[in-house]
Amino acid sequence: MRLNSLTPPTARSAVMARAVTYRGFARDDGLWDIEAHVLDTREHSEQRHEGAELKAGEPAHDMVVRVTFDAVLTVVNVQTVMRATPFDDCQSAVPPMTGLIGATIGRGWRQAVDSAIGGVGGCTHLRELLYNLATPAIHTYTLHSRRHGAESFAASANAKVVPAFVGKCISWRIDGPVVSRTYPQFFMRSAHSETDTGRS
Repeated sequence: MRLNSLTPPTARSAVMARAVTYRGFARDDGLWDIEAHVLDTREHSEQRHEGAELKAGEPAHDMVVRVTFDAVLTVVNVQTVMRATPFDDCQSAVPPMTGLIGATIGRGWRQAVDSAIGGVGGCTHLRELLYNLATPAIHTYTLHSRRHGAESFAASANAKVVPAFVGKCISWRIDGPVVSRTYPQFFMRSAHSETDTGRS
């Protein structure tokens, strides 16, 4: 059964809000941009670690990353702006972001992010933005390709390479009915796939 809304909540009070946005762009020079934005606010004023007051509604974190990639999903540029951070020292997380240039968005992307800006080598919030950037990047490339009539690696029964999203969720599991219908060349039958495809 598909639910369209959550159950009514228990009595509660708001504490914080985080908004995360990804926007994908096809550039006129043949490259693609993904702009990722995280914005944290608090419902009540609070005293920060070093004495400054953060007023309710003011941003605790306000960070934007633009990742530019080419037709084979290789990162060619990274720009980062940290407009609001808990400490001025957080700005030192910006230069290491260029370590992602040359990485491929797809399988191994999280490892590439960790290698470039993992742990104390970077910022937790920027890493989280980047971890989830791969899906909108692939969607941006795919949607633009379909719109302009080009063959898309995400919708080709003749694909020679397993797309990055196959095997990453329940619908795109390698032995499931969606892969069986969409990418039969990569479908791997299992004991429960026969039951699934029988229901589809």
